[in-house]
Amino acid sequence: KRLAQVCREIGKESTTNVKGSMTDWNMHKEDPDFMEVCRMAIALAHENAPDDPVAKSVELIPWDCWGARYSKGDYAKIHNHWPMLWSWVYNVECCKYCSPLIFNDSFGVHSIQPKSGNMILFPSGLQHYVPKQQCDHDRIIISGNITMNAGAYPHKINSN
Repeated sequence: KRLAQVCREIGKESTTNVKGSMTDWNMHKEDPDFMEVCRMAIALAHENAPDDPVAKSVELIPWDCWGARYSKGDYAKIHNHWPMLWSWVYNVECCKYCSPLIFNDSFGVHSIQPKSGNMILFPSGLQHYVPKQQCDHDRIIISGNITMNAGAYPHKINSN
């Protein structure tokens, strides 16, 4: 409920691919509840990493995290989040009639209907968008990107 309230209080229209209202990009640094959602996304990313010890041991960190409110007529243009590793959407408040998250890839078009409390994790390079919200109520989401903590993996440069 607190996450939804923060997103309801957004007063500015986004100038990004989100054609609705959006919080600042770094909510995980400003709000512990947003950081907790990032931790959930990172845990899900680790669960979906390749099944080998090296992949499972990679330290993942949130790159950014934001909230968005889609009112009737709002949408998100087609885009991707390259060069991040993983992207995610957490459905805070929505109904089964709210606009879906749609992916376009080489296998076709895939639509995921939102459900409050569900998190969708996907490779960041996937093209995706949200069609215009048709419901009279707001569709509220938290979203973000995950990357590898490169600082945790110092490497040697071989001079040979």
